[in-house]
Amino acid sequence: MHPLEREHLGAVARDEVALIEPVLARAGSPLSLVGHSYGAERFIDYWMGIGSWKATPENRKPPIAASVANIRRWAHALFTEPTPLAAFRSLDVPVFYMVGKRSTASARGVARLLTKALPRVEVLEFHELGHMGPITHPDPVNEAIARFLERA
Repeated sequence: MHPLEREHLGAVARDEVALIEPVLARAGSPLSLVGHSYGAERFIDYWMGIGSWKATPENRKPPIAASVANIRRWAHALFTEPTPLAAFRSLDVPVFYMVGKRSTASARGVARLLTKALPRVEVLEFHELGHMGPITHPDPVNEAIARFLERA
């Protein structure tokens, strides 16, 4: 059974999470034919906004492009993960879940599912940040993590 079809995920979240599937397919399928930069562009533009790849400094592109070589494995793990959402309810550890208000619908759908399931979760929404906030705005993200660690 496809993990997004499990009853406990709910229709709205399932639709939101499913938005990543075509992105992974487009980013992963041409890697062997066109090269890693094609996949990297699709992947980075999805998470950071259209044009983000082109705005990335040239010296940073090769390591990013090399990292997306695993995108097919990421997609496989994402869509075949057998762990039911209920398993997260048994985690008795403090979790600091950060989410950017400008994140993609798929990331926000996953956040909504996990934050409802995790019993000891503290959620912080960064109103001005997207999914890649730790990369684009490390100072406020690191400060928030430090405050959480002090409390925990």
